[in-house]
Amino acid sequence: MGLAVGPPAGGPTHDTGALQNKAMAQLQRVLARAPQADSSRTAWLVDLRVAFHALERAANAADAALQEELQEGRREQRALFLWILGLSVLLSAALCGIGIASIRQRERAAEAIRSSEKRYRLLADHIADVIWLLDVPSGRFTYVSPSVERLR
Repeated sequence: MGLAVGPPAGGPTHDTGALQNKAMAQLQRVLARAPQADSSRTAWLVDLRVAFHALERAANAADAALQEELQEGRREQRALFLWILGLSVLLSAALCGIGIASIRQRERAAEAIRSSEKRYRLLADHIADVIWLLDVPSGRFTYVSPSVERLR
């Protein structure tokens, strides 16, 4: 991902190349530390959004510089800028989509667990057999089904 675009020699005096390189370096750092656990995904997405914002600012500065060059007949520079901007927008949308899909997946998994626990609890509370859960290290019962009352 070593993309760095700066003004061509003899171009405008704006330092858009340094701004773009800094923004790309920030984006590369954020992408290099993609979260391994769901708990850090939100913070990572915030950092990613900040990096994209810096990249957008660099792209806007480059656009201003390229506008000057466009008047001088350098249309290919504008096309390159638009390509970079389009690429950053697509990458941003893809990464945000990943984050949203991950959140939805966690919500579906949590709902499946709640549903399974509800069915298990219904079965355990109404079955005629006695069901219990025992914490082996302590030797204590953590759950005993209500059917144990009928055995007394």
